[in-house]
Amino acid sequence: MSKIVADFFIRHALDQTRSTNDIARELAEMGAPEGMLVTARRQTAGRGRRGNAWESTEGNVFLSLVLRPQGSAQVAAQVSFVMANAVRELVAHRIPGVPIQLKWPNDVLCDGKKISGILLEAGAPSDGGIAWLIAGLGINVSTKPASRTDATALHYEGDTRSDADTVIADFCERFLSWYEKWQLDGFEAVRTAWLAHAHGLARPIQIRLPHEIIDAIFDGVDETGALLARLADGSLRKVTGGEVYFGSPG
Repeated sequence: MSKIVADFFIRHALDQTRSTNDIARELAEMGAPEGMLVTARRQTAGRGRRGNAWESTEGNVFLSLVLRPQGSAQVAAQVSFVMANAVRELVAHRIPGVPIQLKWPNDVLCDGKKISGILLEAGAPSDGGIAWLIAGLGINVSTKPASRTDATALHYEGDTRSDADTVIADFCERFLSWYEKWQLDGFEAVRTAWLAHAHGLARPIQIRLPHEIIDAIFDGVDETGALLARLADGSLRKVTGGEVYFGSPG
């Protein structure tokens, strides 16, 4: 293990693992402090939101961070926006002039193509809060998934100088800045920055819930991070889950 960027982080670097989130969870359950950072050069069973597989080619970033924020699981979920803001800044710095947008609830897009995804997993709640939060992150640096035409990587967008380690260090610095801002000032500043780069804002969306399909307009996110869907009758509905399709469902 080695410390990087600031005393907040303690890096646990692996050559290969099934999933950095799995290792981070094991460490969290054993009492690992906030700031434990698990990274891997390769994952054999990386995953994204809703159990989707995350292709984990060497040369890209795969990391999971142990956090112990105060508050409810709903409050802890705001860390996804904290991470997204940090990644957006990172990508925009490396490929200036290319539009970088944030897609609710957990993706970062580069010129409309996915370059990064975020996965949060929380420990069992206790005393009104959560035991721990694992913040997982994948960033395509050198390659993109062969099976995806809607994905890209830093190298594909013209940044051929970055490598996984420099991107991890940059992310950690930017994340810590946003994380401290969120803890000190609350969610509003994080939310405002996120909305300034929100994908599909004021455009049609379709939300697929287990027993319902909602067609609406994406009206932003509320003070908790829930998606605001404006229905045909003008009313707003808050959405915290389901499959969300921007534009034409696919």
